[in-house]
Amino acid sequence: MCQISAGGRKEAFPTVTEVVNQASTSALFYFKAFKAAHETPKELLDMSLGHGNSSLPIKDIYYRYIKDENELLSLDIYIKKYDGDAEETLRKIYFILDKVIGEYDTATRIGGITLYKLQEKKGLRPLVDLASEIKTDMVSEPILL
Repeated sequence: MCQISAGGRKEAFPTVTEVVNQASTSALFYFKAFKAAHETPKELLDMSLGHGNSSLPIKDIYYRYIKDENELLSLDIYIKKYDGDAEETLRKIYFILDKVIGEYDTATRIGGITLYKLQEKKGLRPLVDLASEIKTDMVSEPILL
């Protein structure tokens, strides 16, 4: 399988879809639009993104959300050892969201993201649970390929 990604940019989605539609398929490989979610997001809990002091263990990330006026999820992300480096941490969070819910849903279902240092877990859920929440809370629009 060859995945064609839009790099999370919604404006590139039509191009990705067009490329996949025009690609030939064979018994050896096929093309798929957008980065897919991990089949079993809970397995991601054993992984970290980065290395050394910049490592971000997925098990240390929690969330809660509200729906905004456009029905997008505004995520409050709570991280055990959040150091205040929002730019670097957001890059990692978007990479992890692509693995948890897939590139398409990350770009089309998530509105804003606000980062916080985790103080307590009460009322929060592990980030890997967002996949089941998206499935039960919102029905994904079909991608026409």
